[in-house]
Amino acid sequence: PFVVPPNVRVPSILEKKNSGRWTTEEHLLFLYAIRLLGTGRGMWKKIGLFIPTRSKVQVRTHAQKVFQKQAQGIDVFEALRKNRQLTNYLVSQLTATAEAILAKAEEARQAKTLTSQLMNGSV
Repeated sequence: PFVVPPNVRVPSILEKKNSGRWTTEEHLLFLYAIRLLGTGRGMWKKIGLFIPTRSKVQVRTHAQKVFQKQAQGIDVFEALRKNRQLTNYLVSQLTATAEAILAKAEEARQAKTLTSQLMNGSV
């Protein structure tokens, strides 16, 4: 079983916006998103969903730096292969958080619908 290393700060990766250097966790999620979604036009917003601690502009700028390294012949996806378990763990945490947010949003929508129906007398 995979044990989370003590230096991995999963809650921080889901909570606040960062500036400055990208953390290992952010970079792994970035690479994972690029592998999953590609880099076509308009993809930075979607890729940014995998890194909620960074803005769309920060994601695009990070991509430029990564692609420069790739153009120099550096294997930029090596980090994904070396950290497969950590990447899977981070993605599962991100997915669980997203599912919880969606569930709360659905509950709120249903409550609003029920309140509206009660007010209109249609229940």
